[in-house]
Amino acid sequence: MASASSARQKVKLFYFDCLRARAEHLRMMMRYASIPFEDELVAFNDWPSLKNGGKLPHGRGGKTQLPVLQKEDGTMIPETNDIAAYIARLSSVTSSRTNLYPELESARTMFNACNSGPLALAMPLANRASISESKEQLPEWMSTTLPLLQAYENSLRTIQKSSATTGPFFNGEKPHYGEFGLFHVVDLIRFLDPSTLDTLPMLQAWSVSMSSLHGIKEYLSTRPQACTWQIGMKGSRMYGVDPIEMAQTYFELSNIHDMASIRTHLASDTVYDSSGTGLHHGISAVMDMMSCFHESYKDVHWEITGTRRGEEPLEAIVDFTMKLDANTETITGVETIKLNQVGEIAFIKVRKSSVLIYT
Repeated sequence: MASASSARQKVKLFYFDCLRARAEHLRMMMRYASIPFEDELVAFNDWPSLKNGGKLPHGRGGKTQLPVLQKEDGTMIPETNDIAAYIARLSSVTSSRTNLYPELESARTMFNACNSGPLALAMPLANRASISESKEQLPEWMSTTLPLLQAYENSLRTIQKSSATTGPFFNGEKPHYGEFGLFHVVDLIRFLDPSTLDTLPMLQAWSVSMSSLHGIKEYLSTRPQACTWQIGMKGSRMYGVDPIEMAQTYFELSNIHDMASIRTHLASDTVYDSSGTGLHHGISAVMDMMSCFHESYKDVHWEITGTRRGEEPLEAIVDFTMKLDANTETITGVETIKLNQVGEIAFIKVRKSSVLIYT
C-alpha cells in the first residue's frame, strides 16, 4: 500500500506484513505529516533472502533487522528511533501545519521510551505471544506499565494547567513526534486491556485527540483490523481466533466430556441461551448447567454437519446432529458461537428443530 500526498519526498518503509509493531507509529507519522511513502510489506517467508541479500544495512548491534527506511536518494536508515527522527525532520520542511518538531528533546525522549523497556513489550504481547501466554503475562507486565502511564498522565495534567500552554497534546496545540510513539503503545495496551485508561482521564482524552488527527483517523479505519486473521502472528491476540475453529474445538471437547478444557475457552461473563435450559449468565452458571447435562447423558454425542461465518466477524454458525445415546432419535439443530476479542467464547445460542436442550 502507498500513501498519496503532495509532499515532494518519497521514501520506502520496509517492515513485516503481519505485525502491528515497530513500523506502526512511523506510518502514522508519515500519514499525519503528508509525507508520501511506499509501504514495502515483507512476508516472513521472504525475510531470510532479504536479510542475507546484502541490500539492507546493519543496525547498531550489527544485526540486520526491520524496520528500515529507504530515503529518496536510495540510502537506508536502520533503527526505529533514527527513522522516527528522520521522518520528523522531513515533516519540518514539508509543511508547517504538520511539523513533528524534531528539535524537541522531549519528543526524542518520549519516542525512545515507548520503543524500549516495559512499554515496548506491548508489541510482542499483542503480536507474537500466544493468547494463553499473553493472558498469563499481562498482569505482571501491567503492574510495571501502569506507573509509567500514570507518570504521563501527571505530566499531561501539569502541562495543560500551565497558562502558557493550550491544546490537548503534550506539545500544546500540535503533537510532537514522540506522541506518535506513545499513542501506538497506548493503542496496543488498550487492545490488550480495554479498561487501562479508565483511571487515566487525561491520557484518555489525549488518545481521542490523537486518533482524530488528519491522516490518523483515516488510517486507523482502513488498516487491517485486530482479531480478523489479517494481522499478528497466528495464534496471537492480534491475529485472533477463528470462530469456526473454536466452535469445532468446543464440539470436540463436548464429545469427550472435558469440562475443564471447555472452561478455559469460556469468557468469565459468557452467556448461554437455549429455549430448553433457559438463559445462563456467567461462567459459573454455564459450567454448572453443562456439567449437570453431561452427568445425566454420559453417552451424548454431536456431529457437525456444516459450518459458516455469521454476520459478525467473530461469529460462527454450526449445523449439527445430536444423539443422547444409541437408542434415542437424532436431533438436528443450529448453534451460534460468538467470541470476544481475546478469543474466548462469549455467547452461545442453541436452537434445535425438535426438543431444545443443551449442546
